[in-house]
Amino acid sequence: MKKFIKITSFILIVAVIYLYMGMVFMPKTITDAGGSKYYGAISYKYEPKNSIDVMFYGNSDVYSGISPMEIYRKTGITSYGCGAAKQTLGAIYKQLKFTLRTQTPKVAVIDADCFYQANPPFGGTEMYDYAIVAAPFLYHSRWKELKPRDFVTFPTMNGKDNFLKGYHYSDKVYDYKVKDDFMADLSAMPKPLKKSVLKDFKKIHSLCRKNGIALSLITIPSPVSWDNAKSNGIKKLVSDYNKKFPDFEIGFYDMNLKLDGFDYSRCFRDRGNHCNYDGAMIVTSAVGQYLKDNYPSLHNPPERKNWHRLLGKYDDFIKNRNVQTVYEHK
Repeated sequence: MKKFIKITSFILIVAVIYLYMGMVFMPKTITDAGGSKYYGAISYKYEPKNSIDVMFYGNSDVYSGISPMEIYRKTGITSYGCGAAKQTLGAIYKQLKFTLRTQTPKVAVIDADCFYQANPPFGGTEMYDYAIVAAPFLYHSRWKELKPRDFVTFPTMNGKDNFLKGYHYSDKVYDYKVKDDFMADLSAMPKPLKKSVLKDFKKIHSLCRKNGIALSLITIPSPVSWDNAKSNGIKKLVSDYNKKFPDFEIGFYDMNLKLDGFDYSRCFRDRGNHCNYDGAMIVTSAVGQYLKDNYPSLHNPPERKNWHRLLGKYDDFIKNRNVQTVYEHK
């Protein structure tokens, strides 16, 4: 019995120490290393009640390519980017259900790239549900910047001070050479969607329809993960649903087909997968205009004092970033 107690006590002590170290390594604010991704994925839960007009759901393309504060600056529309790496439709359905506990969004926008995302064993927002357990691995690089507060404070969950609203800033530039035939085969056979994806989308569609939330699908420029077959697969899905539910039309905006001003050699931070700041500004401007054109009820929302305050913080953050443009060539 004594041996059992000793072993159990040892295991508990090790577990407590490990969890404490996980808390230490967790980003405490949105400006800490890894903070924008961590808080972007979960902080929608802590936004002030009924303050968001549009919710963006998707993978890393969303948090790299859409800046809600820029949309607010140009349109007055309040939005939030719920992006997480390798996000799936199943996880998005859970996000949407959780959103409805505190928000009454008028529009839900989903990144169509998620429809062809393989189901990872540990990815999407589920990764952040257990972040404190995985923190020593996810945020191990933070040891260089640890401060005394990291040893005595918990992560700050405060939507009122979240001035990025899910956006992840990057000023890196990768000199990407897009292929000449990218998105050229407009007649490509639609790529089939998995049954599990169709099942999850049916639940998302039903939830939006039931709650009066307009539903739209978009794609953010990502030539390494998108093609005409996928685009036509989504078009077919949208067409089938709109025929079946003519009173609840789904929108689809494929920015991979055409996006004025988007320079593939200047607008990515990596090998044609994620937008940098310049790319995000072009994408965000197009998305904001798309929302204004297709959802007139969003044109003149009431003024939000807190959003004006956060816009100032956002501008200071962008202005004070160290501009370290990196050119990489294939």
